[in-house]
Amino acid sequence: MSPVITRASARALRHSKALHARIGLTATSALLASGAAKANAATAGSTGSSGTTAGGFAFNVTPNVSGAPGASGLQAAIDVAAAYALFACTAGFVLGAGIWAIGGRIGNDFTATGGKTGMLISLACAALIGAASALLGWSYHLG
Repeated sequence: MSPVITRASARALRHSKALHARIGLTATSALLASGAAKANAATAGSTGSSGTTAGGFAFNVTPNVSGAPGASGLQAAIDVAAAYALFACTAGFVLGAGIWAIGGRIGNDFTATGGKTGMLISLACAALIGAASALLGWSYHLG
């Protein structure tokens, strides 16, 4: 099966050959030149670290907690918020257990299912709170 050549691609091919003939390039030297250019671009784009370069400028992100003003206060506030969230998860778990017990005792399946769902949601939230720093660290190191 032969490739379909349109008028535009044939014209571009003729123009390319004419241009190469005018400047003294043969097909082999043009391929070698383009291969060398690609190799140079590949080595110029790498910095040897996790950053990338653009126009000679290296972009690197390295968090420095000790250099951030108020970082210890912000960390303390995050720890307090996590503690309150865990208190809320504990309360939700206990309330869910109570609702499940009451719903099961009075024969109301809808209420018992609501209590089970509340307990599972409380467990899932507590697990996410506990895994938050590990998940955020893992996602930061992906990029």
